[in-house]
Amino acid sequence: MIEYIFNPTLWSILGLILIVLELTDGSKIFFLPFGLASIANGILIYFQNNGSFNEIIILKYWHSPLISVGLLAIAFALILRLLSSQKKDDDSSDINEY
Repeated sequence: MIEYIFNPTLWSILGLILIVLELTDGSKIFFLPFGLASIANGILIYFQNNGSFNEIIILKYWHSPLISVGLLAIAFALILRLLSSQKKDDDSSDINEY
């Protein structure tokens, strides 16, 4: 049962589900960073299983993919926060601004 955590297809499907849930919420705080992190984790696991890292095992234990999803989600949340704050600063020609 624990081998499912090292299945890249599972992480990709979970990421797509979380991104679709983000379309219903729209806050860019929870679902989108975790969805992007799940897809990135699936790509990382795929390349590790494929042997593209020259026999270096990055995600060795069962809890390693969970930790990597958490760290990637934090990174994506910070990136999305920076991108959304830059977008608000550039749009200073608001009709409601007097």
